[in-house]
Amino acid sequence: MTNSFLFQCVGCGKSYQASQTDIGRVIQCDHCSVQLTVPSPVYEKTAPAPTATHQKTRRRVPRNKSSWVSSLLLICIIVVASIPLSIFLLTSEQQPETIALVTQDTKTIPENKSIVVAATEPEIIAQPVSLVEPVEPLIPEASPAMLPTKIISEQESIYVSTVFPLLESHCINCHGPAKQESELQLDKLDPEMMDEHSIEAWQEVVDRMSIGEMPPVDSAQPTAEQRQLVINWLYVKLKTARENLPGNFGHVVLRRLNRAEYANTIRELLGIEIDTNKASFPEDSEAFGFDTIGNELVVSPALLEKYLSVAQQITQQAIVTNGSSPTASHLRIFGEEPESKYQNYAQDILQPLASRAFRRPVDPKKLDRLVNLVLLKMDKGKSFEEGIQLAIQAILCSPQFIYMIEEPGHLDDYALATRLSYFLWSSMPDDELLRLAHLGKLSEPGQLERQALRMLEDPRANSFTERFVGQWLGTREVGVMQPDKELFPAYDKDLENAMRLETKLFFAEILNNNLSALNFIDSDFTMLNERLAKHYRITGVRGPDFQRVSLTPKHHRGGVLTHASVLSITSDGVRSSPVVRGVWILDTLLGSPPPPPPANVPDIEPDTRGAKTIREELAKHRTISSCNTCHQKIDPLGFALENYDPVGRWRVTYKNIQKGTKGSRVIRVPIDASGEMPSGEHFSNCEDLKQMLMDRKQEFIRCLTEKLMTYAIGRGINYEDQQDVDLLVNQTVENDSKLRDLIVSIIQSPPFQTK
Repeated sequence: MTNSFLFQCVGCGKSYQASQTDIGRVIQCDHCSVQLTVPSPVYEKTAPAPTATHQKTRRRVPRNKSSWVSSLLLICIIVVASIPLSIFLLTSEQQPETIALVTQDTKTIPENKSIVVAATEPEIIAQPVSLVEPVEPLIPEASPAMLPTKIISEQESIYVSTVFPLLESHCINCHGPAKQESELQLDKLDPEMMDEHSIEAWQEVVDRMSIGEMPPVDSAQPTAEQRQLVINWLYVKLKTARENLPGNFGHVVLRRLNRAEYANTIRELLGIEIDTNKASFPEDSEAFGFDTIGNELVVSPALLEKYLSVAQQITQQAIVTNGSSPTASHLRIFGEEPESKYQNYAQDILQPLASRAFRRPVDPKKLDRLVNLVLLKMDKGKSFEEGIQLAIQAILCSPQFIYMIEEPGHLDDYALATRLSYFLWSSMPDDELLRLAHLGKLSEPGQLERQALRMLEDPRANSFTERFVGQWLGTREVGVMQPDKELFPAYDKDLENAMRLETKLFFAEILNNNLSALNFIDSDFTMLNERLAKHYRITGVRGPDFQRVSLTPKHHRGGVLTHASVLSITSDGVRSSPVVRGVWILDTLLGSPPPPPPANVPDIEPDTRGAKTIREELAKHRTISSCNTCHQKIDPLGFALENYDPVGRWRVTYKNIQKGTKGSRVIRVPIDASGEMPSGEHFSNCEDLKQMLMDRKQEFIRCLTEKLMTYAIGRGINYEDQQDVDLLVNQTVENDSKLRDLIVSIIQSPPFQTK
């Protein structure tokens, strides 16, 4: 008779029944779609008993605490002897053994052996087997059925039998005691994932294994089944670890308004334009590529002084009158003025103004203090307008204006309105958002989506497009490194502005029409005006206005990789840089930036004789062992873009200048745009590279999701957010990767709605 047994899916825990003839078969879980290899039963020593049947299992509490010592001893013996734990046989010289099948079916129990498989009842605690601990029946002695003393969990069995041996044989040489590439030491990582550091490190491991970067392609490789089993094991362990760690909304960082948000808010509040550059506001610090990160937006004494002086200038401008005619900002503040200036009038002015400035109803005590400032000024013989000016200065210097006030936990409706408006508009909530917040309806189901869609249709959403694109893709750096005038005489400010606008309007086209975000990798259209079209050698585009232009293969364009903005910021103004371009792709499109270069490694010196290509120079650089690990995945990506020069024009040869005693001469060298990734993926040109990135769409959508969420919530993504990110990524990919839908989903996600 063939013995049957149960095993569980490592992805969702669903139980499946198999027989001995099924061992080794690969199946797909019909519940969570994880690929599974039918495991062998795990053998363990049990108490002697005659042949019997078994109906049900139940928990057993060990007699003493010494069992973990023997369990560790068993694990060491198994690892050293390389005996698969999935089929571990024990025999005893002192007593016979029996087989006990842990199943719900009635089975005959043969003599002299025992089998242990994953328990199917949730109340049974899985533990390692014991070599020495005496065994006692788990059911009354009157019953003939016998069970093993302890049960090995499937997860623990997989770690000991597969995960640890694979890491030891394929990974420890580069990530162990002797060597820690990328500052990763696997033998020091806790497989139980009990802290944030180990969770993030194991997440990095599973990410690298999933895309084929670990182990490197030039190293011995595990089988596809082994790799998938380890990835599945890590996925389940990470999911469990995140669920078990205590919830932490502890990112309670007071985030101040950055320069752009401050200027936009002043305009919305008082109708006054302010140039923070001319006002000498200090540059905002960045983290994770954005200037919206709370930890970086600190307030120094110098900045406080700047807030005060600017507030004085703004309020003086706001209440001024042109002779007998009040200005627009004056009318916005004072409205219809009564003949007499009373205390109630001051309150009528300051109550709505302060509430809008603070993005929530002003506290009555705070309002009283503001009104008293007006009266105090008037008591000193100053005008009512001067008193209001002083009160508005106090509002603009208040922490409730400068900072976004958010309490730990779930955001209330006012905080939600603020987070939403500064995400999509980089400015304060409008009357509709504040009205819904006042009614407590903004957080109601469906309301956030309706408001987000309304706000994306508003012209103020242009600020989101410009600021997010400028920081995510780096296009606000266009022109910082000016191209050499001798090499690129046609480059001018009009072309520079057109480069920047192409990428911004391309993003807006995808967002406004809810197109697939995969267009950022490759597309059959772009946004051009006549000036930029000529630069690209694309005919048929007339005038200074931008328009959507269809692309064909002969144009060698499509996706942001071929935008002149991106190609220029990844060059040095003289020549293209495969290293900078490769790093840009890893960071911006795949979300896996390489670590900083090691210290004391010289920069790549260009060959002034013009005889060597950048590929040859980088090949020499990769002979430095400390550089090769990163450059082997950076350089190939950059090589694929070598057909584009430092200002983004298409080329098929390098134009090298060879200098000699008799002058200089031009040397034309053919461009080789091919490359091979550490995973073994090979490409011949940019089109092949874009296809490779398309094949990695899950990675790209994850990267884009994390970039958008980081920008929106003002902090980096951590292990607590990963499950929500996973859900967003899966939903987006299943929904054709539509950009606007992704943004709305982020707004509806727990990380966006909690502090």
